[in-house]
Amino acid sequence: MLDQRPSFIPLPLLHRAWPPLITIFLSRSFYDLFTASPERPDPLLRPPTPSSTRRPRTPRSPRRQEFAFLLQPTLRDGSAGSAVLRGPPGTGKTTTVRTIFAEVEKATRKVVPVYVNCRQNHTLLAVYRCIAGHLLGYIPPSRHLDDIREGIAARLREMDAILLVCLDDANYLVAADTYNILLYPLLRLYERWDVRGAGIFAVTSDLRLNLYTEADGPVRSVFHPHEVTFLPYATTEIREILGERVQQGLYPGVVPAGILDLIARMTADAGDIRMGIDLVRAAACGLGERGAPPLPDRSRKRRGGVVKGVLRPSTPSSQTIA
Repeated sequence: MLDQRPSFIPLPLLHRAWPPLITIFLSRSFYDLFTASPERPDPLLRPPTPSSTRRPRTPRSPRRQEFAFLLQPTLRDGSAGSAVLRGPPGTGKTTTVRTIFAEVEKATRKVVPVYVNCRQNHTLLAVYRCIAGHLLGYIPPSRHLDDIREGIAARLREMDAILLVCLDDANYLVAADTYNILLYPLLRLYERWDVRGAGIFAVTSDLRLNLYTEADGPVRSVFHPHEVTFLPYATTEIREILGERVQQGLYPGVVPAGILDLIARMTADAGDIRMGIDLVRAAACGLGERGAPPLPDRSRKRRGGVVKGVLRPSTPSSQTIA
């Protein structure tokens, strides 16, 4: 049983729609966590020592394997593939793409992955300036599309590299009527310049929208995406993710298993992993308000490496990429 604490405990981050969270914050372990202070000799936070550092869970391993197979031709012989990522919000689409793009960027200079948030950048000029900014290291001052495209192509030709573009929230491009007129020249860069066509990763949380059928005939003639579906996290997955986050930053026993199970169930009901992460973060943030030591700065390096597996020479025993 969770014994309640006095009502004067500050609960500034609670949402009125989350009444079960009150029980979490009033539990004995969280009350003791909030009332920690620098003078206490036994703080609940783990000190930032190498022995206590724990890498966070790799996001959605089955989806990573699908991406690994998609990236094989791009990384080995330079023929770009495309994909459509669909799934409800908070199911790991953006995190997975960002993680794999970061690995690609570290592993090779022959592939240039660029992430574009189409919710914020849904005009042709905005998207091309994002791509040029990543390739060139600065935002081109020109506002003429031809000048920006020429700069992108020249840089790709100089690097002898292939372009991968993630269009996150691509449904905003469809709404802005820029989806087809953006995809066509990117996929067919080779028609105007001596470079290879780009690979497109289009991401959407709108399950009613089919990004392939939204493409017109000329685009579909070169846009043959592999569809990757992200389903909501199961309660067991949520419990594992949150458990590793807690183990990474807090001493054992600070968050009882029952409390973590409750947060996992609430998160599964909401269908968004970000809710559970925010609940744990809200509890930890209360430490600062009570004068407790700050959270240790943990490494965010991911376990394993999709790109290293793809770049490894093919052998009979290494056909499956982890």
